[in-house]
Amino acid sequence: MPSRARTSLDTVEAWKEATRRGASVSTVDFRSFTSDLVPERATHLLHAYPAKLIPHIPNFFLNAFRQDASKQLVVADPFCGSGTVLVEGLLNGFAVLGADSNPLARLIARVKTRYVDPDSLLRSLARLKKRVGELDACEPPRVVNLNHWYKPRIVAELSKLRAAIATIRTVEIREFMEVCFSVCARKMSMADPRLSVPVRINMQRKEQYAAHARQLRRHLANQTPENVFLTFSEIVRRNAMRVRSLMNQALPSNLIGIYDDARSLHTLAGKNSVDLIVTSPPYIGAQKYIRSSSLGLGWLGLARPDELRSLEKANIGREHYSTSEVAESLSTGLREVDERLLHIRKLNPLRAHIAAQYFVEMRAAFASMHQMLKPGGCLVLVIGPNTICNQQFDTPLYLENLAHEIGLEIEFRLIDHIRSRGLMTKRNRTAGMIASEWVLCLRKQSAS
Repeated sequence: MPSRARTSLDTVEAWKEATRRGASVSTVDFRSFTSDLVPERATHLLHAYPAKLIPHIPNFFLNAFRQDASKQLVVADPFCGSGTVLVEGLLNGFAVLGADSNPLARLIARVKTRYVDPDSLLRSLARLKKRVGELDACEPPRVVNLNHWYKPRIVAELSKLRAAIATIRTVEIREFMEVCFSVCARKMSMADPRLSVPVRINMQRKEQYAAHARQLRRHLANQTPENVFLTFSEIVRRNAMRVRSLMNQALPSNLIGIYDDARSLHTLAGKNSVDLIVTSPPYIGAQKYIRSSSLGLGWLGLARPDELRSLEKANIGREHYSTSEVAESLSTGLREVDERLLHIRKLNPLRAHIAAQYFVEMRAAFASMHQMLKPGGCLVLVIGPNTICNQQFDTPLYLENLAHEIGLEIEFRLIDHIRSRGLMTKRNRTAGMIASEWVLCLRKQSAS
């Protein structure tokens, strides 16, 4: 039986040949290519995060481009989120680089790609239990709408646990415990566990919850002080097993770097230093990453309530702009996009500004990707089309044109229909449904 790497490479070559023969796009199902991959793989499930890329896509391309086992290749994800591409990179023997503007995402990605002795984590858990028992009442951090999301006695227990974790001196162990604490803080809240963006459960609307009403009632019944440390302990034990799984499946990399801005990653990675980029940039106005992370950001002291808007402003694809910003006329530098947005602006100036700013910032991100790719290196871009003001907006095509202007040439185009990726597909009344994802493979031309 041929190796997965050989099979993946042959498939990639077939897609390239089909494109050379005039095929515009091939329909694929990446889950079928790597059907033995399970969600519970290494550290992928350490912490929930919205719109996570399924691991099947990076796994497939990492196998396809892993042709020279004699040297360690470098894979980068400039929009790494909680680190799916980075974990798959380590499992496939790559050095990994990532960037994300969300400090909670960077923390999760660091912990998911770090080798820590699981037994030391469990010993630390035992010491934490003793430390929590010794603490008197502790001041809670500034968490957005704290009393809306938590019962007072839960706040008291979480505050003591947070203070105990802060006393851990070893950074690797403390950050692991912080990620587990973030999971625990969300579980012990009155937010609907089915949704990425916090929405408080209201059992007076049980008809709205239908078959999920019993699940949500049980969730609320679990909100007792004695369950805080029990819940945290179970999260730590499960995640320690996931770390052990990562260590058993992957060798430590000599390069793991996680930074804060896709637009300047090349200054840290170095020019012509990366073999492969696999990334899924944010959708235009589609995801509320900071709002989804608000409880974890607050409990870990990564962002106060008054700092959340500033964090959101660092996100490419954000939705909130001031009136003066919306009034500003932006040019994306892409004629077809500017013409479409001129029409959309007459219908909804805000949606037009969101899209224009997105392409301005993606131009800077593409320029950074181009600089850090080695000549002949590839960018695998996972993105979906948009509907803006009930009009089709061909984001994949426009991004391909933008990448071409930067100096990246298309190798092939694929389309994979979404079945489950945690995407917020119903975004607002002016947007539409995201029903498929495009996968574009672009190559940086070799030096002549």
